[in-house]
Amino acid sequence: MAGVDLKPVEVKPSKVAKSLGLEVGDIESSKPMVNVSVGVTWLLVPVRGESSLLGTSPDLELLKDLSTEVNAVGIYAFSGSGTFVARAFAPAIGVEEDPVTGTGAACLAAYANSYLGMESVEVRQGHAFNRIGTVKAWIEEGRVWIGGEAITTVGGELLAASP
Repeated sequence: MAGVDLKPVEVKPSKVAKSLGLEVGDIESSKPMVNVSVGVTWLLVPVRGESSLLGTSPDLELLKDLSTEVNAVGIYAFSGSGTFVARAFAPAIGVEEDPVTGTGAACLAAYANSYLGMESVEVRQGHAFNRIGTVKAWIEEGRVWIGGEAITTVGGELLAASP
């Protein structure tokens, strides 16, 4: 796929599980953990069971260290098939948890295409904020696309002075 890079990551599932506040058995061992980049690199971590993913309390310092170790902006943990639930943690760049992550969903579409043979995904995210958002991501002509609906909550203008 154009502009997409997938690289399996050698990291102990126990380390990832501890960082995410999960048991090692909660990591889906039949699917690989992979750094996926669509311009921004996320470590994609498959989790066994939506309830485990939604109920976790991650250790942000461990996640920060893990992100740095694997050279990713953060950890994008997901569960499901076709319709996924995801959580995105990026404390290394000052984001404890992102409620809805377009780049993460795009990375998941690339992952699902390469490892699960899927052409499209629907990702629900934001449960921890009681603001569930849905992002659709798909592969078309070798590129990853995202879309969905949005509600504007803040508007404004940015004025930049020239040097």
